Amino acid sequence: CSYGHTTAAGAVPAADVVAGGRLPAPPGGSTQSSAGGWFPARGGEAAPRTAAREVAGPDGDEAHEADEPAHQAALAAVAILGGRLADLQLLVRKMTTGLSVVQAVDEIVTEARAELGARAMQQLQAGQGEGEADLWTVRQFWRLVEAFSVDNAPERLDYHALLFGPVFKGDRRAIAALARSNVLSVVQLRGVQHQDGHRHRHGFGSRGSGEGRTFVTLSRPVLRAAVRQLGSDARVGAGLRLAAAKEDVKDSEAAIRKVTEELAAIAALGSGGKGGDALRKRRELLLARLEKENQNIAANEVAIKKAKAMLASAEIE
Repeated sequence: CSYGHTTAAGAVPAADVVAGGRLPAPPGGSTQSSAGGWFPARGGEAAPRTAAREVAGPDGDEAHEADEPAHQAALAAVAILGGRLADLQLLVRKMTTGLSVVQAVDEIVTEARAELGARAMQQLQAGQGEGEADLWTVRQFWRLVEAFSVDNAPERLDYHALLFGPVFKGDRRAIAALARSNVLSVVQLRGVQHQDGHRHRHGFGSRGSGEGRTFVTLSRPVLRAAVRQLGSDARVGAGLRLAAAKEDVKDSEAAIRKVTEELAAIAALGSGGKGGDALRKRRELLLARLEKENQNIAANEVAIKKAKAMLASAEIE
């Protein structure tokens, strides 16, 4: 689980990737750009825009960028990797086999999606297995996929809102296990004293927002594209959606049993006499809870039906 501020690390001279892939050793935790300068990296990542621009081609030729659709496509493809050193190195290796930038990035995303899906399916099949797998559930994993794959999905989620929300319910071990499995990263945003005497913010967020807070993000920028693929996948994705919805239904049914038992106990006591008003208020709260759980079941039954239809369609193909 990666706590604390991000640290400087090397990044790939991206123009060399397009030229055929040289990876010189970056001195001092930085790397040389096609313009001859050095651009910084954060957490093993070049600044995403810088990496995209450098990989797609030399700087300073805006007319070239505007006139060539292939160049723009390369920019968009490399931006998916977010400037992460390890993924840019993987991009180089794939391009040396003859793939274009776009083809290579597509392959990296597909491989990342398959890795995520395989990890979740292993947990689904094993139930409470050994090691890290028994610390998180498929439902927790799938709710994260949903959170990061929707349109305009955030790059990060507030750690404490996620931790104490309905998915993790205060289970720090589950979040930590997902981080150790390289699904998530937990990052604290804080100022760091530099040699110039000023405090500089590291991690995520804009100036003046969120300093000192802890966030959860996907462990690799490329996973943002991978979870979108997984979210719409008709096989593995649909299977995980089905499992998560069934788990939600099971929990709602258990909650309904507890609510109905308490309602029966209140009915046996009667509404008059001592405690009558308190019992009436409690009964109203329980009925509201009962209605909420019934709505949850109805919504999840729709999700189950949709997932089963996707799986059935995939079998026909």
